[in-house]
Amino acid sequence: MLFKLEKNENVLDVNPQYKVFDEFASCTDRELRYLALCYDYDSPFRRLPYSVRHQEAADKSGYKREKDGRLDKNARTAFASGNEKLAKAKTLYMKLQYDQEKDLLEALATQISQIIELMKKQDKKDAEWDLVKKLTPELPKMISQKKELEIVIGYREKDAADDMEEVQLSAIELFHEDRL
Repeated sequence: MLFKLEKNENVLDVNPQYKVFDEFASCTDRELRYLALCYDYDSPFRRLPYSVRHQEAADKSGYKREKDGRLDKNARTAFASGNEKLAKAKTLYMKLQYDQEKDLLEALATQISQIIELMKKQDKKDAEWDLVKKLTPELPKMISQKKELEIVIGYREKDAADDMEEVQLSAIELFHEDRL
């Protein structure tokens, strides 16, 4: 994740390198936690459809709910489409973490979930039925593409982790490794 998140620790205190960005410095701790949990490629909620991911990220970030289950007024104000501060912070967050393959993966996952939601919908209109008929044959191909991309990204990240392990070997470990 772009931000390291620690329980009961301010995001910018844990990640002081991001204080130089006005877009992040102007946000509250809750807003920064929300950004990371909702939009980060490596968020624990990354596989959820956006609407569910948004709700989970808001809950884990500390936003409260009304008795009827809706997010409270503070949360609704923070997430309102006119909130330029959060919009700018989100734009910067997405820019800093941009990865074309992960972006494509997220787009495929979103399309797949939207098709599935449409297929599950009970009272479909004629146009929706036509769309389901058109998109259903494409679904297995899209799922296959998504799995292939996950494999590529997984290998790339495993290679990067392996590279980090090699770099972190001490001189003694390197010496012993050469002698074996």
